[in-house]
This record gives sequence, C-alpha cells and structure tokens, in this order.
Amino acid sequence: MKANNEMGRLKLLMRKIMDRVLYYIKVMKVRIRMRNEKALERAVRKICTSGEWHKSKEGFHANGKRKKVDGEAGRILEKLLGIPENNKQSADIVLGNGVRVEIKTNKSPKTKITLGCKAPIRIKKQKDTIIAHGKEEPNVARRLNATLKVGGGPSRTLVAECKGSGSGKTIDVSDSETGNKEFYWVVADVVKKFTNKIPNVLHVKAIKRKVGEREEYKFVSSTYYSKFNPHLFEKQLTEDGKIVIEPREKIDYTNNNRIRDRGTAFRTDEGNINEMFNKSVTWC
Repeated sequence: MKANNEMGRLKLLMRKIMDRVLYYIKVMKVRIRMRNEKALERAVRKICTSGEWHKSKEGFHANGKRKKVDGEAGRILEKLLGIPENNKQSADIVLGNGVRVEIKTNKSPKTKITLGCKAPIRIKKQKDTIIAHGKEEPNVARRLNATLKVGGGPSRTLVAECKGSGSGKTIDVSDSETGNKEFYWVVADVVKKFTNKIPNVLHVKAIKRKVGEREEYKFVSSTYYSKFNPHLFEKQLTEDGKIVIEPREKIDYTNNNRIRDRGTAFRTDEGNINEMFNKSVTWC
C-alpha cells in the first residue's frame, strides 16, 4: 500500500512538471512568433477583420438563462493568439522584445473591465464578514457581492474610504452602520500590483449572439494602451471613484460551508482605461 501511494505521488509530481514544461514551451513559441507590438498588431487585425464567429463554452438552461463561464471572450481570444491559459499575477503575454501586455475584452460599453484582483488585509475573519454583510440564498449559499468605490455610498452595508497619506495611505472598508473596519488595502501595494499586472493593455471589443444552446463571439475592434501611469491610476482609485472594488465570496452550504472566494476584483468602465496610460493607439 505504501509503495502504491509513493508511486501515485511520483506520477502526480511528474505530471505537474510536464504540464509546467509544456506551458513554458508554449510561452516561448508565442515570444518567437510575437516578436514585438507590430507582430501582435498584425495577429489582432487578422482576427478582427476575419468576420468569424467563435463558439463559446457558455450554454443555456431550459428557462433560457445563461450558464455563465467567466472570461469566456478573453479565453477565446487568447486561444486564437496562441497564448496558454494562466492565472498569473503578471501580464498575460511577454513579447519577444520583452514588452509585457495584458489582454482585456468586453462585449458592451456598459460592461466594466476587470483590471485584476487583489486580496485585502482582513481585520475580521472572512466568514464573519460574509455572515454580517452577505445575502442569503436558502440551502445554497450566503454571498457577499458588493460594489464599492471611494467616496461612494454603502453597498451591502459596507462603505469604502481613503485614509492617511503617503506610504500610510489606505482604502478602508467598514460597516456603514457601526463604522467598524472589516478589511483594507495599503494603496502603495495596490499601485505596485497593477503596475506589474497592466504595464500595457490590449483591449479588444467583441459582439455576441445566441446560436442554439451556445453563445458565439466575434471580435470587431482593438485599442493598444501603453506606458501605464501609476499616479493617474491611484487618482482614479482614491480620488475620482472611477475604479470600483468588488468582493466576490460566499459560504457554500452545498460543500460543507466552505468559503469560496473568486478574488476581490478592481474594475472600471471602458472609457476610463485611456486615463491610466500615457499613450493609446487604435489598431483596428
């Protein structure tokens, strides 16, 4: 029995090593093919001008409600560009010349774009925060899905405020009724995170349609934003209220009351992205 367990662990380790090796081979192929921004632009232009529709994994329930698969348009675009799937904290793609690019997609100007996620520093236990401010779904879950912004009103009885200055500046999220702090971020850490995550952004717009039990996407235009400006990003986050913070977490009653956390997303409207960068150009 012990020998079988050891063999099983060895096989699992070897599989992980091979998956990692294959991932880096794919990354290097991308870097060879995408030598610079011009090569990436040619590839994106080809996709956007092809007029092709691409099938989604997303299906529909019998009542017509969509079975949501997060980030499906982005997944399809990355596959078309040959970029391997990843959950990295850094940019999606590194070009042959070393330039790092994060790829973003959306299907409507009304849809906010997720810049990335960053977990907060918690004062209270996560479970206690969800219990106090979440919404109950009997026998399913208690969910905390809030939309917070500095200077905005309460959401799920939580409110976000900017406190302090310099290296001590924080975004505090507190109970709107008692004033008790639930969690917070150090602003300098948030700025550092997104300086690394979105140094340059390729934003590609898509349109969608329903065909049978699947959605399909067609990519129609693109804009390339370069030279991320951390000071303008910080201003949008802490002064202008143009970046919203969305906790997405729950206590899952169907899985032994485990906490499920999809990450606290920092999101903004399409029109605000241009204000975070020093340069932008329309590719197609």
